[in-house]
Amino acid sequence: RIVEAYYINPKENLIYAYDYNRKRVLHFKINRIERIRQLDDDWEKEGTHRNAKRPDAFGIVPETLMKLHVRMNVSAYNYLIERFPGTQGYCNPCSTDEDMFDLECEVNSEFLGITNFLIGYHEHIETIFEPYALIEHLNKKVKTISFWPEVWGGCLRTYHYTFETSNETNEI
Repeated sequence: RIVEAYYINPKENLIYAYDYNRKRVLHFKINRIERIRQLDDDWEKEGTHRNAKRPDAFGIVPETLMKLHVRMNVSAYNYLIERFPGTQGYCNPCSTDEDMFDLECEVNSEFLGITNFLIGYHEHIETIFEPYALIEHLNKKVKTISFWPEVWGGCLRTYHYTFETSNETNEI
């Protein structure tokens, strides 16, 4: 793969580069790169580099941005800043509830990153204040989710899991 890397962000483990095969700017996880070989060629696609456009809080270099305001509990906040370190600077303790945090930032209009977080942690999200387009997007996504039981030889297979914590066993 030949790319023109133009923005390196070690804190977020990302390199932003123009990909010649896909003919667009992509981001790459630094820890997934096995080998780099520098070519002697000059940049050809410098006009496509978006140095002026920083990635959003979720590491996406957006075409368009939308203002986001979400209120979440401490559990969601902890996961959010661990999974998406770029969001930490946009999270603040809620002024009316000490157990809540507000995430206020601009995000990509396709809602990449934030969608999986909100669906996966929906029980820990108190309110999505804006944008309304995100609420519509999530409602459409949720309608496409279905879980069907696995059937083996005409029999329904059930699963039994146990996990241990420091002082007790919990069964699912």
